[in-house]
Amino acid sequence: MKKPKLVLIHPAPDKDRLISRRRTKSSVAQLNLPILAAHADDRFDVRILDENVEEIHFDAVDADLVGISLMTCTALRGYEIADSLRRRGVKVVLGGMHVFFLQDEALAHADAIVIGEAEYAWNDLLDDFLAGRLQRSYRAEKLHDLAGLPRPRLDLLKPGAYSFPNVVETSRGCPNRCNYCAVTEFWGSKFRFRPVEEVIDEIKALPPGDLLFIDDNMFGHSERSKEFFRALIPLKRRWVGQGDLRLARDKELLDLAARSG
Repeated sequence: MKKPKLVLIHPAPDKDRLISRRRTKSSVAQLNLPILAAHADDRFDVRILDENVEEIHFDAVDADLVGISLMTCTALRGYEIADSLRRRGVKVVLGGMHVFFLQDEALAHADAIVIGEAEYAWNDLLDDFLAGRLQRSYRAEKLHDLAGLPRPRLDLLKPGAYSFPNVVETSRGCPNRCNYCAVTEFWGSKFRFRPVEEVIDEIKALPPGDLLFIDDNMFGHSERSKEFFRALIPLKRRWVGQGDLRLARDKELLDLAARSG
């Protein structure tokens, strides 16, 4: 039986930036679409298209179902792509931070939207698509347990297109509730962590090269961060990440972060 074709898309912020970026590498490989691809299982033939690293002619995209991840800076371009695909009869799902905050706007350009953290809702959406009963919106009833996550499908990203192809997630959320930040609104108020041993095993399986941790706050829980950095030291991998000023206030944490890469 022929598998339905699922295409996951990262739009560029606009066409002009797309043209300028084609000559250089994009610094960061986004992890959300490789995560969703990992949850799609073997019922689908899955591709990832990133308009930030290659020009894509969407009138030639062969797909039965398309998922587009939107941030506010990519929303207008994403809607343009979605509208074009839907005119051809392709089913389009929109998700991401922008969709979470502007659901009615997104629904005008989609057959379905995913609200908030995607994994549980994504599985339901794929089941409904295969059964021919796609709903207009999907929202998970609970936050995802970060233990036992499938490995992101980084193999579906364009080879050689990123300065940091080795992207890793160790936590979701942040303990802070800054009034200018959308992180806790999107990920929930609970700061969640993947088991350290699972993250280390995932890193060991990655090809050589620097790591990029996409966590919103690598230092938000000092003791957990110290545990992770101690486990990371033997791997001798350089890494890049971000976090709050706890790092500057805790000499042991700063030392372990430096020693870990």
